Amino acid sequence: FLGSVTLHSAITRVGVGAFSNNTSLTTVVTRADFLESDAFANCSNLSDLDLDEGTGYLEEGAFENCTSLLYVGIPLTLRGMNAPNVFAGCTNLKRFAVSFDHTVYSQVDGILYSKDKSTLLYCPEAHTTYYYSLADETTIIASQAFRNNQYTGTLVLPDGVTSLNPYAFYNAALSTIVLGPNVNVMGNKCLADCPN
Repeated sequence: FLGSVTLHSAITRVGVGAFSNNTSLTTVVTRADFLESDAFANCSNLSDLDLDEGTGYLEEGAFENCTSLLYVGIPLTLRGMNAPNVFAGCTNLKRFAVSFDHTVYSQVDGILYSKDKSTLLYCPEAHTTYYYSLADETTIIASQAFRNNQYTGTLVLPDGVTSLNPYAFYNAALSTIVLGPNVNVMGNKCLADCPN
């Protein structure tokens, strides 16, 4: 059984579904530049993920349904990812760590934002703040940003928020959302199927 994988920087691309459905895999260290769709999808026992410097782009579903992941560190070299779909179905993922020196991403309380915090990109599905106020700089809630989050009960949006993108809170266990006065766009199904 394949229990661990180390991908060095000479590997420029990891193909679609390359390691998917490998339930014996627990550890991945990668410096590969580009991880294609579903590269490690459904690796349900993957608990130790090291996205090392050299990792450049994560495509949709790269780590989808990796239900043992608790934490993901974002390397300085990561220039793009299809968030939140990269980590969709990671039901135990609690937080991201991002260096202050990163030029593309930032984090507040473990939630992933754009560098300038104007866009909230993704709240992990197991992020456990029951009352959360977004960063004051936030103006946009990205598509699917809170999708399937089951632990953020009350959410307060700052006055600068103007747009809730499609599926922004789809199936999220929100009990209360406090909208600011400047919200003028509410995308398709942005609050659909919220169980509470």
